[in-house]
Amino acid sequence: VNVDVVHDGRWVYGEMYDWGKVIDDLDLLQTNISPQGTYVQSAVASLNRVSDELFTAAFFGDAKTGETGSTTTAFDASNVVAVNAEGLTVAKMIEAKEILLSNEVDVDMEDIYIGVSPKQQSDLLAITQVVSTDFNSKPVLVDGKVTEFLGMKIIVSNRLPVDGNSYRRNPVWVPSGMGCGLWKDISGVVRNRPDLQGNPDYAEASMMKGFTRLEEAKCVEIKSSEA
Repeated sequence: VNVDVVHDGRWVYGEMYDWGKVIDDLDLLQTNISPQGTYVQSAVASLNRVSDELFTAAFFGDAKTGETGSTTTAFDASNVVAVNAEGLTVAKMIEAKEILLSNEVDVDMEDIYIGVSPKQQSDLLAITQVVSTDFNSKPVLVDGKVTEFLGMKIIVSNRLPVDGNSYRRNPVWVPSGMGCGLWKDISGVVRNRPDLQGNPDYAEASMMKGFTRLEEAKCVEIKSSEA
C-alpha cells in the first residue's frame, strides 16, 4: 500500500546582521590594552541575542506555508497555557507537557525545552518541588541555577516577549517543532582596513539566518505574570 502523505511546506526568510567596530591607534593609546578580541566576543554575544529574538518572533508569530509561502498559519490557540494571574508554576509546566503528550509528541525520543526569564528562574528556585531532592530523582541545580525539571531543559533568556497584557510568553517546544534556515552562521574576525586612514584594525561579526515553526503540535506557550 502506498500511503499518500500531504506535506505542508514552511518558508524561512533569512535576515542578514552585521556588527563592526574600527579600532584606531587613538583607541589603543587611550586604553593601553589590545581590545580586539573582546570586541569580537561582544559582537558575537550581540548577534546571539538577536538570534534569540528571531527565534521567539518566529515561535509566536505567523508562519508562512504552502507551495509559494502565501498562506499564513497562526500560533495554535489551543496550545496556550492560561496565565491565571500567576507566575511560572509547576502546574503550568505540567499542563504544557500534557498538551505535548495529547498532541502525540514523542517526548521519549526528543528533549523538551522551555525558555524562562531571569525572574522566572528565581521563582523556580523558591519552589520546594523544583529544588528539593525529595521530589527529584537527581539534583536539578547546577551552579545555583535550575537547569531541568519535569523532563524540560530550562533556557534562561532576557529576550522573551510579553503579550498585550504584559504577561511573559514562555515558549515550550521539542527540536523538531522549530526550524532554522542558516545561510551564514555567526562568525567573528579582526582584520585590517587599508581603505581607512592609519590602516586600523576592524573587529566585526555577521550572520544570516531565520526561524519558523515546523509543526504546530510541538510548540506550546505558557503565559506568566511577573507582577
